[in-house]
Amino acid sequence: MSDFPRVFRRDLRRLVARAAVVVLVFGAIAQPAAAANDINDSFSATYSASVDGVDAGTLSFVVRNTKGKYRVMSHLQPSSAAKAFGAGEERQISRFRLKNGHVLPIRFDEMRKGSKRGQWMVEFDWTKMTYQATGSSVQKIPRKPVDAASALVQLMLTPPAPGRDLTLTMINDHGIRPYTYSKVGEVQLKTTLGVVNADQIRQRKKGSPEHKYLDIWLSKDHGYVPVRFERHKSGRAFIIELSELVDN
Repeated sequence: MSDFPRVFRRDLRRLVARAAVVVLVFGAIAQPAAAANDINDSFSATYSASVDGVDAGTLSFVVRNTKGKYRVMSHLQPSSAAKAFGAGEERQISRFRLKNGHVLPIRFDEMRKGSKRGQWMVEFDWTKMTYQATGSSVQKIPRKPVDAASALVQLMLTPPAPGRDLTLTMINDHGIRPYTYSKVGEVQLKTTLGVVNADQIRQRKKGSPEHKYLDIWLSKDHGYVPVRFERHKSGRAFIIELSELVDN
């Protein structure tokens, strides 16, 4: 396990980032292809993370809606084993609006303990149609822009259907990354919510090899809330599973 810190910080971080607002649309979407224009309630959720079956920590969320402006606060708390290998806490704050079923990101902040970068943020100006990230110049807003958190919200608002992929342009600390989301199939999955009917969605960065992807299972019985994330790389399994979902 000599490379556990690197694995936790890089590969698990990518998995965690995409789970950053999973509770936001719980109960908010009535039909798989229909977008919810309003999300009026607040929610909290907890997920468990593991690497090759070893406890890597917990991921928790608090979601707030203030007059149509959404604020999601997530917190990754490493396990004792992960801390022993140098893994640190991570926090994310995502702010965005919804317009006609589409996410309009406003600002995304990420704070990482034990990381060289430490903090990173991106802010969007929809009046000027520009955005600016830490250490970068002002750029034009691309088509269908999202941050790591709001990407998942858009996925749940407009999940892909068979033969109809969803494409989003994610802006993160690595730059601009186009991603596609494809529906793999439908399964029954045993979860903390019981056995659920779930859509299996595959996320892949455009241009990546076929074997590099992230699978996401959305519960059709619970407003398309993600109940499981799974990524395999270099023989390792990175998994995040829902452990608690609470309507505040």
